[in-house]
Amino acid sequence: MNTLPSTSKLFFPALFTSFRKATIKTKMDVIEKEFQFESFNQENINKYKNLLGYKDQSIPLTYLYLLAQRAQIALMLNKKFLFPLIGMVHMENEMESIKDVSDQKPLIIKVKSEQFFNQEKNRIEVNFTVTFEQDSEKIASCKSKYLAKQGKRPKSDKKLTEAPPKINFTQISNDKFKIPDARTYAHISGDYNFIHLSPWLAKLFGFRSSILHGMYLKGLMGARISNHTGKKLKKISVQFKKPLLLPNEVNGHITDSGEFKALSSNGDKEFVAGTFETH
Repeated sequence: MNTLPSTSKLFFPALFTSFRKATIKTKMDVIEKEFQFESFNQENINKYKNLLGYKDQSIPLTYLYLLAQRAQIALMLNKKFLFPLIGMVHMENEMESIKDVSDQKPLIIKVKSEQFFNQEKNRIEVNFTVTFEQDSEKIASCKSKYLAKQGKRPKSDKKLTEAPPKINFTQISNDKFKIPDARTYAHISGDYNFIHLSPWLAKLFGFRSSILHGMYLKGLMGARISNHTGKKLKKISVQFKKPLLLPNEVNGHITDSGEFKALSSNGDKEFVAGTFETH
C-alpha cells in the first residue's frame, strides 16, 4: 500500500497534466487507489482550527478534506486519469462523520473517481469518493463533484419556474477576508493553486483578483455552525456558487432545519450554500 504523498510532491507533477488533451467525448474508466496516512500533525491541526475558529479540541470534520484532497490529486496524476488538473472546477462537496477520528492511529484512505456525462448541460463531470478507515472501520467519508470538460450548451426553451418558498435564515457570523488570508490557508492546506495566491496570477485565469479557497469558506461555515450550535458536525454538504474575490466581507446564515449559506455583506451574492447535521 502506498503512503499518502505530501502536497510538495504533488504540486509540480500536477502542472504537467495540462498537456492532457481531453475533449467532450473523452471516456475514462473508474479509477481506485488506496493510501496509508501514518500520523497527524497536531501543530497543523491547531493552525487550521485557529484560522477557521473551531473551539473544540478534536479534529474537525472539514480538516479531513486536506487529506482527501491529497488522495484525489494523487489519483488524478495516474495516467489513466485523462483530464488536466488545472481547469477542473470544484462544484460540490459533502463530508460525513461516522465515528470520531483518533489522532493516535494511522488512517487508511481509499479514493475512487468516476466520470459522468451531464447530458442536460453537455459537460463531463468527475465524482470522487474518499473513505477514511481506522482499525478496519469506516469513520468518515468525503464526496466531491468536479466539472472536467464543458461543451456547447444545447438550445432549449426557457420555461417559467415557480419561485422557491421563502426560508427564514438567521445570521450567525460576519467575516472579513484579505488577500493574505488565502495564502495562510494555502500554507496550512497545501493547496497552492495560482488563483488563490496572487491577484496578478488570478487575472491570467480570468478573475479580477485572487479568490478564496472554496473549502476554506466551507470549513469556516462549519466552524461557525459548530460554535453557534455548541455541537460537532456530523455531516455538511456544500455547493460552490460564486468565487469569493479578495478582499471581501461575508455574512453566514443558517436555518433551524439545517441549511446554511454565505452571502456578500449587501446580500447580492451567494458564495456557498448547503445543508448540515450535528450531533
